[in-house]
Parts: sequence; C-alpha cells; structure tokens
Amino acid sequence: MSTFGPIEAGGRFGDLEIEAEIGAGAFGVVYRARDAVIGRLVALKVVRSLGAGALPAEERKRFLREARALGALAHPNVATLYHVHALEHGGWMLEMEYVEGTTLDAVLDGGRRLPVAEAVALARDVGAGLRAAHAAHVVHGDVKPANVLRRKDGLVKLVDFGLARVLGTESGRPSASKLSGTPHYMAPEVINGEGHVPASDVWGLGALLYRALAGRLPFDAPGIVPLFYAILETAAPPLPEDVPAAVRLLEQHVGADLGRARQRDRRHERIVARVEHQRRHRHPRQPRPGRG
Repeated sequence: MSTFGPIEAGGRFGDLEIEAEIGAGAFGVVYRARDAVIGRLVALKVVRSLGAGALPAEERKRFLREARALGALAHPNVATLYHVHALEHGGWMLEMEYVEGTTLDAVLDGGRRLPVAEAVALARDVGAGLRAAHAAHVVHGDVKPANVLRRKDGLVKLVDFGLARVLGTESGRPSASKLSGTPHYMAPEVINGEGHVPASDVWGLGALLYRALAGRLPFDAPGIVPLFYAILETAAPPLPEDVPAAVRLLEQHVGADLGRARQRDRRHERIVARVEHQRRHRHPRQPRPGRG
C-alpha cells in the first residue's frame, strides 16, 4: 500500500523511498530515491513554491505542456523526466532519471582545464542533446557546467532540462526584472529581458566550452551590473596560446558568440557542426598504406 510521508531523507512518497539529499539550488532540493516496486533509482527534485499558493492557472498549463514535451524526449545525452507530481502546497516534485557521476563544474573547479579532445567531445555531446530538445521545442534555459554530468562510463548527460525557463518567472511574459538562469552563462537577449530561446542555449554551450578550454569564465566582474555590461558590450579574452591552432579556429566563433549578440550564430546546428569539424581536424583519417 502506498503511503505519503514528509519529503525528506528517510521518508516515503507513494512507492518512492527517499534515501538521501544530493543537491539543493534556487528552485528546490534534489533527493535520491528508489522505486520500491521495480527497484529503480530516481532523482526527485522538489520545486519550491514560487510565491504564495499554487502557480497561476496559465503558468500551470505552460509548465505541464513543457513537462509533457520533455517527458517525450528520449536522447542519450538528456536526463529523462519520468513523472511530475503535484504537491499539496502548490509546488511540484519532478521524478527524473538518476545520473550517478560528476558534474563538469566539479571537474573544472579551481581553474582546471580539459584536454582539447575531451572538451570538444563533451561539447559535441551536450550540443547533440540540445539539438534533440530544440527539435522538440524544448529550451533548457540554464546550460552551465553544474548541469552537465559525466557518468563513470564517460556518457555525458544534460540535467535540469527545460525547467529553468518555465519556473523562473510568474508569467509567460519575459521580464528584465525576473531573470532566470545563471548570470555568468546568461545570453545577451536574456539579460535584455527578451526571454530564453534556443540561441540562448547555444550561448551557454559556448561559455561552457570556453571555460573547459581556458580554465576560466569568458566574462567575470565583481558584481552583477558590471558582469552584464561585460557580456553585452565586450569581447571574451582570447583562448590560451597552448590551445592548438586547429581548435583556435573555434575561438573566432566563440568570441563572436559570446561577445556580440548581433554577430552570434542563432542556429545551434552550426556550433555543433563546427565542433565536429574541429574533432575531425584533430583526428584525420589516416591513408591506407600502399601496396609494395
């Protein structure tokens, strides 16, 4: 028989046995849980109520529409959404694929850099997940290293997909006073209050790849206002000189993509294709030895 107790470590929600808290953020707390019936581990994200009471009716409809689209999205580089539970207090609990691995943010902590081939492969995989999601009309809204998990077998998963954009505002209308996302990875149009679009995810992917290659953020400043000014009005510093020439071709794209919104390529397919080009350039097909 299913029982409903407190949503906390050691508690139970229906057939889900909540084992431990594994993370927390601006929108809520994440737990690891086990389905007592089939034995599957899942991640439960309890979303804090945004303001008093439940979400407005129109926002609830928008959230459920996007949740359905995300639930129908099946891609190896995207963490799967299994179910959305409505809670009594008006919040939500998201039952998602549990990914056991390390965040890219932890890997890059302390200014560490990835080897070029590894960084390019990671960006390729994240880009593939974005391409599938955008084809399904789902926008991530918060592409950053903390939302990229790498499993022990090397598979890369993008988590918290399609949620930040919906949950970040009280209405569907974008507003400069209700920004959602992570400031260092916010695209210029988001900062300007125009809302998240697929190109915003591309911007985040570019910022993520830049940090992986350079060991530093493309833009940083001691405060939110100077940071936003830097993103809107300046260009990202060049990549380190030890980045190979073949990959430094990417610098032109990343610099324009990060520094100047008007010059930014708004189709994520191009950044994925460019990364693929760099990968092939680094590992060209060797000619077969001739017969003697």
